[in-house]
Amino acid sequence: MRHNDYLLDKHYFEKVTALFDRDPKKPQKIIVVEHAVINSLSFMNYLCDHYQVFFIPKPKSIDQKVLKYPSKKCTVLAASRRELKGPNAINILRKVVGQETFSIIDIGGHFAPKLSEIQEHFKGQLFKIIEDTENAYQKYETQFHNNVITIPILSVARSSLKIEEDFLGFWCKSFQVNLF
Repeated sequence: MRHNDYLLDKHYFEKVTALFDRDPKKPQKIIVVEHAVINSLSFMNYLCDHYQVFFIPKPKSIDQKVLKYPSKKCTVLAASRRELKGPNAINILRKVVGQETFSIIDIGGHFAPKLSEIQEHFKGQLFKIIEDTENAYQKYETQFHNNVITIPILSVARSSLKIEEDFLGFWCKSFQVNLF
């Protein structure tokens, strides 16, 4: 398995967290939809050391060896994309967060279809949503056009750091290049 130690430094996550935690009120819980792969471990470990984390692994990228580690430090939820966009989504979140404050880190726009309902049910509890991909961020943007959304949606996808990743992904798809 490949692990880029130079990218996944604890101090890096502390700097990023400092930018997002400028508000003196901090979420008590974080719901994370993330890949269960080796390169996610440092990020998940950092989150679990600083928050009460509820981890929803993306089903198509679960490495069972990797999944053992977050399972020791946080709660792993088995919730599919269908469940998170279905009628039971609010109940799933309510069971996890109760009356406490929370944020969502999402890779794939899992909560976008229910955003207006989530906002309505969790007023004052949901601080922000951080989305990692451009395609999924566009799903959240659609909700802004169709509804009055007051929850901050932060896009990692539009970070200048992602430009190279997007270019490489486009190039590989265009020419059907397999890097590994």
